[in-house]
Amino acid sequence: MILKNTFIAVFIRDNKAFFIIAFIAGIIGSICTIFISLSIGSFYQLIFHSAGNKSRILSLLGFHAVKSIQYFFVFYASLLFIKAISDWLFYYFSKVSANKLSRSIRDSLFENQLNTRYDLFSQKSPPKYLLRYSGDLQAIQSFYVKGILVFIKDIVLLFIGFYCLFKINLVLSFILLAAVPLLFAINYLFNIPIRKLIKEKNDRKSDLLAFVTHCFHAILSVKAFRKERIEAKRFHKKSEKLYKTSINYIFLYAFVQSVVPVFLYAVTGIVLFMVANKQININHGDLMAFVLLSILQFAALRRVVKVETIWRAGNISLQKINMLLNTITENSKIDSPVLPFHSIKFENLYLNETEAKEPLLNTYIMKGTISFISCRNSEQLIRILLGVTNINKGEILLNNSPLDKFTTSELRRIFSFSSDYLPLYGKDLYEIIARSKKPGREDDIAKVLNDIGLDLVHNSLSLKTSLENNCVLLSLQDRKLISLARALLLNNPVLILDKPFDGLNEEIVFKCTGYLKSLLPEKTIIIITNIAEAVIKKAEISADCLNNLN
Repeated sequence: MILKNTFIAVFIRDNKAFFIIAFIAGIIGSICTIFISLSIGSFYQLIFHSAGNKSRILSLLGFHAVKSIQYFFVFYASLLFIKAISDWLFYYFSKVSANKLSRSIRDSLFENQLNTRYDLFSQKSPPKYLLRYSGDLQAIQSFYVKGILVFIKDIVLLFIGFYCLFKINLVLSFILLAAVPLLFAINYLFNIPIRKLIKEKNDRKSDLLAFVTHCFHAILSVKAFRKERIEAKRFHKKSEKLYKTSINYIFLYAFVQSVVPVFLYAVTGIVLFMVANKQININHGDLMAFVLLSILQFAALRRVVKVETIWRAGNISLQKINMLLNTITENSKIDSPVLPFHSIKFENLYLNETEAKEPLLNTYIMKGTISFISCRNSEQLIRILLGVTNINKGEILLNNSPLDKFTTSELRRIFSFSSDYLPLYGKDLYEIIARSKKPGREDDIAKVLNDIGLDLVHNSLSLKTSLENNCVLLSLQDRKLISLARALLLNNPVLILDKPFDGLNEEIVFKCTGYLKSLLPEKTIIIITNIAEAVIKKAEISADCLNNLN
């Protein structure tokens, strides 16, 4: 179980060097920021020959006032150099570690989702998952950098700053400090509706992405039924909702961004008003030092006040990713042994999810045979044999044992499938078919493709032909043969071929059936069709092809 409140802590523990360097560099940078401002007091003293409070505070911090203009500029240049180096180290190591955190989560998330139980994975559309890899990871990076490292840096800066302010004047410092809780309260109240709008905005964004994905996936249907205008109107409607939600969020966010600095400067105005009306006694040098130092704290104070928004967004994203990382995974083992296959028996098997009447599947298949089974719902049968769907009614006995006694990994090492239901996936023909890049695999793939009737040269194809976005441009026959080759080269003992001859010409069917027959008795072949075996002769498969199989 991965807990969201420990995820960041575990990462920091495993990447101490990055965090410590950024942490120390941030503190040094904050100290330099204060010292640069305070060093002006030494310059004031040297030029106007009067003791400034900034110079006195610098002495209290362990740095005695410089004795000449030359020493001042050396000291000032040294501070600038140290600050430049520390700021570079801070931003470099904080961003690098944040990207490392993002990569760690991204890799774990993708691997976990690949092994998530199919029934749980299919409950959400792909665009819902895409947001986890984009907006949520950005929120977590911001949580790590701005919510932790920059927050620590700002706290150190405020601590040193307020220490100096209290050294200048206690009354004014308490007035400024008393305004901080009120500022937090204002920010918290405005963040309540902001949190709701963030969630609504993310939901509408994922809904819009889902709509675009589904529409583009069915682009030919959209064109065929002249639905371009209809789909565009639906898109505009969803886009308008996202836009309005975003505008509401921006309105509140902009208000918070503006009200915080205005409030801080208003407090400064109150301080100046009280000094002007002689309600607080302070000399002009102390007042100047106090105002300049307090203004120096404002940027850090604004970030500290608004960090709660970053924490909220980061926690929401961590919670969503945490839910996915803790989703139940399949009971599969990558290194599980290949089990021998002896027989499979279907007993009174219903393949419809409803109780509608349909033919029962009853058949017994022995090792080393070619069998036809009639099945209207082949997709459901494939899901059952893959171990991603339970049997609604009936039973399947594999090697005389119930199918649910086998893990998903064991089932997928017994059965290999060729079906239009399983998309062709990969950047090129080689990656679609092969599971690895072992030497010699290219020759094996080319030989199998040629044996089943796909001539690469004749079809202007090669194993390196880019098909990542162009599988739909292949002919139906090419897709069928590539799918068949993929199943054959998996080298599992049982081949499940879902309507493998639909759309193939008689010559190709004859070559395929001849090749399948040559695999006996080492392989067991189950051919799924939606018509009875006796009716196949009326389809595209000739009697010679059937005899070739039999």
